[in-house]
Amino acid sequence: MSSDIIRDVLERAMAAAPSLTQECAAGIEREARAYWGGDEVYVAKAASRLPEVRAQVLHDALTHALPLAQIEQRYGISRRSIYRLLRSVRNG
Repeated sequence: MSSDIIRDVLERAMAAAPSLTQECAAGIEREARAYWGGDEVYVAKAASRLPEVRAQVLHDALTHALPLAQIEQRYGISRRSIYRLLRSVRNG
């Protein structure tokens, strides 16, 4: 297992899907690093429940003004996901 999460995920994907070429993996890696590079990313232990908790997250963030760190932990979603939800509300 690699200490680099992108490399680790790609190695696992290539092991599970031998048809995934090195060239394709390299392209995915470039895109992921361009998008996520430099960010501190929260990785939830469980699959995203975002559709299920969207209203609760927005309620806690907008009505109760809970700190984002508390919302992240309570719902197991990333700060980036919270910002996306808030932005979607703001932009209608």
